[in-house]
Amino acid sequence: ALNVLLAYLCEDSISPLRKALVETVPPLCGKISEGLHDYRSQLINVTLKNCDVEQLSKRNVTAEVSAVFAAVAAADGSGVDLERVKSLIRKQQREHLSQVESNPHDLFSGAIISAFLYAPEFAPDAKPSAGESGGSLLKRLDVPACLASLLEWPAPKWAALCAQYLASAGSPGVTVVGLPSKACGERIQAEDAARIAAQKEALGEAGCKAAGEAVAAADEENDVDTPDEVSQQFKVPDVSKVTLVDVSTVSVKDGVVSAVYGKDSEGIKSVLEKAAASGLPNPSFQFDHVSGAQFVTCNVMLPLQALTVRQLELLPLWCDVAFELPLVES
Repeated sequence: ALNVLLAYLCEDSISPLRKALVETVPPLCGKISEGLHDYRSQLINVTLKNCDVEQLSKRNVTAEVSAVFAAVAAADGSGVDLERVKSLIRKQQREHLSQVESNPHDLFSGAIISAFLYAPEFAPDAKPSAGESGGSLLKRLDVPACLASLLEWPAPKWAALCAQYLASAGSPGVTVVGLPSKACGERIQAEDAARIAAQKEALGEAGCKAAGEAVAAADEENDVDTPDEVSQQFKVPDVSKVTLVDVSTVSVKDGVVSAVYGKDSEGIKSVLEKAAASGLPNPSFQFDHVSGAQFVTCNVMLPLQALTVRQLELLPLWCDVAFELPLVES
């Protein structure tokens, strides 16, 4: 729930914090990011990047951020756009399923490592429970069920969550402002040089030589190859038993649909031929289909010869805002 709330507050140009601090005149910063970090106690951070130093000196950052949190935390839920929260939840559902397909190792390893480090039932002195072992980990891994339950939350419940963790006077927080300082950089360099000189003097020539030899010995020990008997304990899988991903490919060129290869290519061809009857665009298409995949990757290549120099200059900006600004159906 906190991950969804932080995305609601910071993710795009219509987020409350972005509207208050970035999409305003004059802006306080150019970008806002957020994070929820697992330690023994959870850490929530909101980072303002590319800040205007002059604006920082004139404005109270803590007060402005707190005012946004307080508005969202209104007890009646009036500060929460519930439809947008649900939209973000559905987006996170899709992103999770996409990661399950494309990057399952990192997706699950992060949750498993966090549970091993911080979950109560994994503590060395934890007593076996009568219920199922690793219950918190199983709940943590069942992201679809967790997100589905959040779709039922009313606006006041989201407001209460914001009030509890972000807008409460009893919730500890700190504002850190980092300003560039030439004097600070020079002081750090001078202190570091003095530390190294003092260490050399304390060790003496013989001590420095011994320390260098110790480092070299440690590097040599770290570079030792894995013993053959250890490597041989791991069986190499039989390549003949490895099942490759079956891709079916269909191409469309000048309105003609052709099944290139794959078990599903004929079925895809018939679908595309029906679509072609109602009119397909002129460019050539290639469809690569994998049975069971829940997502589509679309790569579009467009000619730019007809654009003016000024249009080419603006094209990168358009590519950025095209995926930032809300779409309006016309």
